[in-house]
Amino acid sequence: MPFAESSYRQALLTACIVTLAAIAGLWTTVQANYGGDWTGLFCIGGRYGVKMQTLPNAYNFPGSRGYDGQFYRAVAHDPFLQTQNWVAIDRAELRYRRILVPLAAWLLAGGQSTLIDGAYIAIVLSCLFFGVAGLSLWLARHGLPPAAGALFLLLPASLISLDRMLPDIALITILVWVLFLWKDRLTFPIALLLTLAPLVRDIGVLLTAAAALTLLFHHRRFTAAFLSVLTILPASLISLDRLPPSPIPDLHSPPGRWSS
Repeated sequence: MPFAESSYRQALLTACIVTLAAIAGLWTTVQANYGGDWTGLFCIGGRYGVKMQTLPNAYNFPGSRGYDGQFYRAVAHDPFLQTQNWVAIDRAELRYRRILVPLAAWLLAGGQSTLIDGAYIAIVLSCLFFGVAGLSLWLARHGLPPAAGALFLLLPASLISLDRMLPDIALITILVWVLFLWKDRLTFPIALLLTLAPLVRDIGVLLTAAAALTLLFHHRRFTAAFLSVLTILPASLISLDRLPPSPIPDLHSPPGRWSS
């Protein structure tokens, strides 16, 4: 369904309001719980953080395992494996396959270590902005209120990503824009988004599979279906560059595997 140009303005306004609200919420959390230290959002556990001596100082939870965001932060500080920090990352091979958000943070910061944490947080907030905007536009196209795009904030992947600085929000942002831009054929923007999806999380290949199957069986576009499958090549090449097994326990392993 076509929609008015005003829908773009409404989508932009909704995205701005939601993002500013999220920033305000994070600021309140950081001030109240982490003494103004924004690195507290990465939930860095003392059992891991002390092993990453080359990283900038950050808010630490002594005696805690922390949460996954701490590892993506470590990847962002060393996306090209120039240090030995990877040995303190649980399932380092898996984390490095999910390179898109950490690498984007490194690039945004120009590789400056003191700026990478802030750049990472900015990337996550940018994903929120574009996710809300994309969902608002998709809703408007289907005759629904663009303001309902604010519900993007309430998706579990959005909430956990903001609270623990996970990359998952980038994947659902990509999904939303694929839905909005989809025109029953493989366009360059769609191909680019399909390429990026599995670089956020492995399950991004499901988006590629859905696009390929739709093109193949619903639209009979055989060449486009084949080309869409090729978009997983960058992620496949990264997965071939294997790291040795990490010497530390999996973050989510039973407590018995951990020494005190």
